[in-house]
Amino acid sequence: MNYINSKQNKLNYLFIEPVIKLKSWNLAKFRFSQIMHNRTNGLYSKFIWNLFKLIYPKVELPKSELLSEEQIENSVKNLRDKGWKILDFSLSKEEIDSILNFAYKNPTYGQNETEPIFFDPESPPKKQARYIWRISDLIQNSVIQKLIKDSAIHQIAQEYLGSKPILSHLTLWLDPVSENKSYQPHVYHQDTDGPKYLKFFIYITDVDENSCPHSYIQGTHSFSKNINFAETKRYSDKELLEFYGKENEITFIAPAGTVIAEDTMGFHRGTVPKIGYRLLVQFEYAIQDIPYIREYDNLESKEFQKVKIDGLDKDIQKIVKKMFY
Repeated sequence: MNYINSKQNKLNYLFIEPVIKLKSWNLAKFRFSQIMHNRTNGLYSKFIWNLFKLIYPKVELPKSELLSEEQIENSVKNLRDKGWKILDFSLSKEEIDSILNFAYKNPTYGQNETEPIFFDPESPPKKQARYIWRISDLIQNSVIQKLIKDSAIHQIAQEYLGSKPILSHLTLWLDPVSENKSYQPHVYHQDTDGPKYLKFFIYITDVDENSCPHSYIQGTHSFSKNINFAETKRYSDKELLEFYGKENEITFIAPAGTVIAEDTMGFHRGTVPKIGYRLLVQFEYAIQDIPYIREYDNLESKEFQKVKIDGLDKDIQKIVKKMFY
């Protein structure tokens, strides 16, 4: 990774911070996999992915009420072929309103992880390009719990990943019109969230060309990249689209409630919002836990309290046990 540019930085990133400061071998293991992915142009990740398919077999999930078996199968096929799929269900107006009310009533945080900010839709914060709500607050929301209780996105994640997945991360974020003009997720990049992973993005606000639509270059989600794009760093639109073709750039302009499944090992970016703001929920599944740094700092307690969901299927529990039971 281009930001680990010295032996001292690598030592701090791999050992001193995760093990000594935060006391997390899990975080150290995750960071090691990031570096190995970059060093081997994805071959390490592909090896671990194939190994995990043998070690952690799929679980028997119940039938979904949101998607048919055929819709799930078609979603997985599209993900394998192109790296993305807009799912065949969306949130209702009542469900969208529930998450909006959550966003209004619960504090969000920018870079200062000890300074809570209450989101006013009439006057959104603008000092930073992204604000994030606590996982420990978000998992209390009834709409989130309803999605957890149904098997639809769990099934898609499991079939795509090829083994029992882990729901490793869940977040709600705000992208406003910002004074920060150099926010890196607004530049094309690939994620290195461990060996294999899948994300689901749910628009909570209508997203048009002015309000931070998500863009993706389909077909770029292979483990290994062309040598010109193998390094984990930010790339310009021009150099990527000249190589992969402008016709393969997909921009997701869609109404609130839209659910997008995406393998973010493919090149993707947000766009800089010009008007208003974007609210988005993200579910992330992986074959190996992705312990975000916020789980260990002042913003998220390492031992945040799991939420009980009545009637939660026993095999779904195996996937979501990090946050729910």
